[in-house]
Amino acid sequence: MRVFQQLHFVLGCLFLYPTFGAALERDEIFHRQLKIGTVDQITERYMCIVHNIYRRDLSIRQRLASLLHPILVPPRRSNLQWIESQHLGIFAVSMEVLATVPGESYWFKDQRLTDLMLSGCDRIKSEVITARMGVPRLQLQDFYSNQTYERSGAVRPHHAGDDEVTSYDYNDFKNKLVGFFKQPFGDYYSRVLAAAPVEERFVNTVQIDLTPLSQPPGTTSRDLQGTFWDFKYSGRGQLVYILDGGFDINHKVETVSIQTQAETRSIKVEKMIFPGFFPAQDGFTGASPHNVDHGTAMMAKIAGQTTGVATNTTLVLGRLSDGAGYYGPDTALDLLLKVYDDIRTRDPAQACIISMSYTFPTERRQPGADFGISDEDYFFHVGMGDQVKYFVFQRGVQEMLDEVIDRIMELPNTFFVTAAGNDAPDVPISDSPAVLGSKYYEKQPRFIVVGGYNPLDGESIFQKAKFVEVSAPARFVNAPVRWKNGDYEDWTLKTPPEATFDFYSKHEFTAARGTSLAVPAVSGMIAAWLSIGFKIEDIAPLMKRLAYERIQGGPKVLYNGVPISRWPRKQRPSWYPFKSAPPPPKTLDFTA
Repeated sequence: MRVFQQLHFVLGCLFLYPTFGAALERDEIFHRQLKIGTVDQITERYMCIVHNIYRRDLSIRQRLASLLHPILVPPRRSNLQWIESQHLGIFAVSMEVLATVPGESYWFKDQRLTDLMLSGCDRIKSEVITARMGVPRLQLQDFYSNQTYERSGAVRPHHAGDDEVTSYDYNDFKNKLVGFFKQPFGDYYSRVLAAAPVEERFVNTVQIDLTPLSQPPGTTSRDLQGTFWDFKYSGRGQLVYILDGGFDINHKVETVSIQTQAETRSIKVEKMIFPGFFPAQDGFTGASPHNVDHGTAMMAKIAGQTTGVATNTTLVLGRLSDGAGYYGPDTALDLLLKVYDDIRTRDPAQACIISMSYTFPTERRQPGADFGISDEDYFFHVGMGDQVKYFVFQRGVQEMLDEVIDRIMELPNTFFVTAAGNDAPDVPISDSPAVLGSKYYEKQPRFIVVGGYNPLDGESIFQKAKFVEVSAPARFVNAPVRWKNGDYEDWTLKTPPEATFDFYSKHEFTAARGTSLAVPAVSGMIAAWLSIGFKIEDIAPLMKRLAYERIQGGPKVLYNGVPISRWPRKQRPSWYPFKSAPPPPKTLDFTA
């Protein structure tokens, strides 16, 4: 009891975890070769959670800094990371210390320190890591045309004429009049969709992840005739924050017709937000929890030239890993706080859509013999001998992450779109942020948990719940990846079959799966709807109204709402407009 009474400033704990996973020989060589602005040494990382009632205490920063300074890796000023918000205060402190002798750990016996923190943490095995030093701190990086952001020397294109093209606004009197004449007996939603300018995007037959998004109830894939019906200037004026791993912002094909084949170079990127002190040494495509391709796929599905849902959307890219490629609870929390602060700088009328496909495990993943085997598989890297202290830390981190998301959702102009998870449909959703869907269900409709379905048969293929009210294609999703010498650079990807090889090789794509790919489809669709005049408060009811079952008993799937009346007459199904849409079939034949 006395120990807990002494925790005046800090709820939970010192927790140490490796910056990288098991160091491979090639990683050690890479670290030794980094000379400019780096120091190579074996370190461990600790995190200290500040009690919420003391977050705005002006003395805590000085007290913690003076007590922790002796054990920090030099330069000490750059290795004490305050995880904070200018609006919400200090949440935690993250730091790197020199690794201890194997078998030992840091024991903080200074009474002044134990008054502030839980002491006596056990050591996690040391890993070879790179402490970035001598690099100016960079939190927000603006993107400009005609500048290089890659080691390759690639240059971002200039979006000529973008400012001269304005978004469509249904609230203009003339547009309202058009909506009334086209839908004299329709409601507000029907009139907006009937009046908004649309365009045909003719797509490849391989793009079965895109065409169903504009497929009205009662129609078949054959009715679409290889068309994705899109809103003109879809997403213009809208802002999406993608929180993910690395991003290849210059994904392209080295051919003469590069401008027609670039997938992400044409995307408008406003800025990059990094957690921690240091920007990536290799532009913005550096290390991530898994690899750079994941974040690149998120970009492309929202605004990519070929596979994007809303190609005129402006993106803010938030990397969950810091500049050295480290990813953990401190970087995730730091990124969310930086995003919150950035949104607070915006005009309240500017909708801010947060698209986050990564999830964090909750307490169901308990420490044990097989826990912590991979930095890529687990969010909490457990190596503490005292499991009670571990659960205190894990609970504290989870509560902070949830609190920041709560604060984001309290803002009137935000959407938070996240993935249900990639377990089987009968596995309950338990990872965060998706698990918050049960709390927000029917209370906060701008928090959206997205499920995934197979576009070939209309069936759910991943986790479901009552609060998962919309699903998007999560299999056979076209995603940009890295190609080299006519094949995938990632040897774990199988070479595309002959029938699809030309399309995939031309665009440097692969067929991906997972609810991660469903999230940006919904985020992009929200941007598209906002760009045609729908208000922030209209989006959730509109999405639920338009979502429908493609097969009987199947999940409600995402549909952009472009009505059949906007199709050419010769393309409309025979039953339209004399009859209502037929009910969904029991099974789906995608070729029909």
